[in-house]
Amino acid sequence: MVRDLWVARCDCNCRPFEWVKDLYEERRRIGSNTRGYPLKLGLNSLYGKMAQRCGRGPYHDAVAAGLITASTRARVKEAIGQDPESVIMLATDAVFSTRRLSLDIGENLGQWEETVWPDLFIAQPGVYWSPSDLQPSVKSRGAPRSIIGEAAPRFYGAFTAWSEVMRKPGGMETVLRERLIPSVPVTVRVFYGCRLALARGKPWLAGKWEDVTRHESFEWQTKRDPIRVILGDDYLITFPPAPSSIFAESEGYKPADFDKLIEISEENGITEIDEKHAV
Repeated sequence: MVRDLWVARCDCNCRPFEWVKDLYEERRRIGSNTRGYPLKLGLNSLYGKMAQRCGRGPYHDAVAAGLITASTRARVKEAIGQDPESVIMLATDAVFSTRRLSLDIGENLGQWEETVWPDLFIAQPGVYWSPSDLQPSVKSRGAPRSIIGEAAPRFYGAFTAWSEVMRKPGGMETVLRERLIPSVPVTVRVFYGCRLALARGKPWLAGKWEDVTRHESFEWQTKRDPIRVILGDDYLITFPPAPSSIFAESEGYKPADFDKLIEISEENGITEIDEKHAV
């Protein structure tokens, strides 16, 4: 049942992103991880600038940003649909599977890139590595790769001990009911730039460093079914949350307001500033 429908019509022959392909080819020619890295970051920022909802927002375009997200998700779902049972992890634009999928592999814009891992340890989405080739393969978010690599043995130990607890009689039920999900502490050094200091309402921290202990958890309930799991010999399978009603609707984003004031806490009290001057 269709409740609402938007149709986009083009009133010109303009192709505002025609230059992207040429810039991508140049990035590939000079190396995406060397001299071409700034070009890679620039291309990656296109979506963010169109989805921008604060500051000045000169390139704000909710339709274009939405199309980027929707088309990428469609490609990912098409890949998953080939062999859902083999898929073990998803990223924004990647699918990890235990069996090869039939995809359009190549180096051109819009094609898939294939990487074969000999093995894989997944602590959480975005935090994973190959145990047999640890240092070069570590991927992380929220903490430097070097910190996660050093903590890898603690992740192994925590998961192994946790698995043993769940295999005991009644262990699985207790772990899931009381959410006894282990986490691994890692210490990261954080630099407070103006943006971060303002976001935390503490502008006096700008320009300072601080060692912060974070707990990287195996918890999955924010995006997966908290109870339905399968425990294997050396892995834990989680499942998507139970489907909601077919009539359920997600809440849409409010229109971007580039003129609103934001509040920041200072040592002398609260100050309101124009948000476009905070970035």
